[in-house]
Amino acid sequence: MRQLTLAVIAALLGCRPRAGQSSQDPTLFRVVPGQQFGALTPTTSHADLVRVFGAANVHQSRVQCAEASCDEPGTTVVVPGCPDTLEVFWKDTVALSGPSIVTAAVSLGQYGDSVRGCWRTEQGLGIGTTLRELERFNAAPFQLAPLGEWDYAGYAGPWLGGRLANLLLAESGPRIGLRVDFITTGDLTQLQYDSLAKPNRDSLRSDEPLLRRLNPRVVEFFMSFATPDQRPAADTMPPAATVTISGPTLILAVRRPASGQPEEASEAADDSRRYFARAAEFLEPRGVRALGITTDTLRLRQEGKDSIATVVLNRPRYFFVVPGKPPRSLSEFATDDELIAMAADYFWGGVVPR
Repeated sequence: MRQLTLAVIAALLGCRPRAGQSSQDPTLFRVVPGQQFGALTPTTSHADLVRVFGAANVHQSRVQCAEASCDEPGTTVVVPGCPDTLEVFWKDTVALSGPSIVTAAVSLGQYGDSVRGCWRTEQGLGIGTTLRELERFNAAPFQLAPLGEWDYAGYAGPWLGGRLANLLLAESGPRIGLRVDFITTGDLTQLQYDSLAKPNRDSLRSDEPLLRRLNPRVVEFFMSFATPDQRPAADTMPPAATVTISGPTLILAVRRPASGQPEEASEAADDSRRYFARAAEFLEPRGVRALGITTDTLRLRQEGKDSIATVVLNRPRYFFVVPGKPPRSLSEFATDDELIAMAADYFWGGVVPR
């Protein structure tokens, strides 16, 4: 890995955690691309995190499920003095060991604030790093997804030949991903902001004048512990998808295909999509939004609220969701008739509207 120049390091010194931000040993928050995310390595367990951060700061939970139920056990780390919360999804959800995805993030209520997170690289990259700082760090402009309310808004990359391509996307070992604030409009007019958002744009460059003026900060900083043979061919597809729920919604979420995936798994996913499409034909005219999503992690956010339910996928899964009611999920195979029956029971109490 090439050393950063002194000028780049100096430019990023302001990104380091402030003294007294947390009483914990700062090395516990050091992110080393390709190796570890703070205290987490490929062999870390929930019990290890309890020993490191203390039982009062480490919580076995359903991972940020404020108003909904999740089926995947996870771990949340909340350290006094740190604005960012750590969420850990495990490969072994019984023993809670072997991290799959680790995410440091601030809440939606903190978007637009000048907060600096605790989990950071040695050079200062982490929550609160601005777009201009990222560009200096990369030593080149980079690409990022459009802003606005859509699943992949604000994800950074590809890095267009800059330093961050080598630093964050290690060929062997965990990979790092970043997401910038995709909601805050700053001093832009709504028309200017919309010109940077879906559906008006398919991609952005960091050196665009309006985007540089907005200068959004990193709000999500994550590491995927998938091994190279588990990574999909399309590495540009973010591992997490966020769906904002504003009305009755049926979702089929399928995990991204891994290299060497058995043919049976692919056929099962295809069957699920086929029956889902048939159910959607019946439900959509009755006011149910039907979404098919390919992602490693699904996040459900209720419109106008700060709460997010997070589920790490290991098989195709259906979700029935409506505002003000806990979601219902199904991880077993279902025909279109079975999906329609479940939707009728969940959305309308068994009485299907004509």
